[in-house]
Amino acid sequence: VYKRQVMLLAGSAKMFGLMPAEEVEKMGPIGHQLGLIGAGCFFSGLLLLVPRTSSIGLLLASSYWGGAICTHLIQGSPILVPAILLVLTWTGSVLRDRRALWSFEGSPVLTSSTSHTSATAEV
Repeated sequence: VYKRQVMLLAGSAKMFGLMPAEEVEKMGPIGHQLGLIGAGCFFSGLLLLVPRTSSIGLLLASSYWGGAICTHLIQGSPILVPAILLVLTWTGSVLRDRRALWSFEGSPVLTSSTSHTSATAEV
């Protein structure tokens, strides 16, 4: 639960320009894209909240944290914090639902095609 709230709050702060000017300056050229980065963070956290879209949220959150790790590597910063948050995102998603990557299993498109296939196989 906390990882989603952290992503929503961090994304909101970046989207609405609530980051301190010193921190934005430290980010270099990436600092000019904070609104876009914040929107991605916020959107990923929002998708993680909804059980039906949690698999897409997990994919986007993993991409977000992977990008944070790459950015830290390029800047020579320690990668421990984004790496821990990536592990916590996966751990929390798996503990919430062991089928974290298969949350669209019951979608009408998949259900209708599988029922059509099995009905055809019976004939």
